[in-house]
Amino acid sequence: MDGSKKSEVSNDYAHDIWRSLELHIFPTIDNMSISGIKTTHVISSIKPIAAKGNLETLKRVCQRINEVIFYAVNTGVIEANPLAKINAVFASPKRKNMPSIKPKELLRFLLSL
Repeated sequence: MDGSKKSEVSNDYAHDIWRSLELHIFPTIDNMSISGIKTTHVISSIKPIAAKGNLETLKRVCQRINEVIFYAVNTGVIEANPLAKINAVFASPKRKNMPSIKPKELLRFLLSL
């Protein structure tokens, strides 16, 4: 990760981003040039994440690889991002509301806390 993104995030978060790419993307693309990366390469590398039902992880990996590819586009390394809508191939994670305490139960909760 070059300094442009790393300066915007904490070291722990930068490490998390890098680690997810190491685990899920790099093994498939290996030493391929960025211009040689095709949608099929990335889809095959992230299918196991989808198969396990880890849709949040899948979403984050898609976002992260797209950031890398868009950076390459914006710096003139490649002409277009072939992965722009790669997440459309997979199911989206279901949004869940966080559990909450009903107002009438709040006093009892605070007293027990």
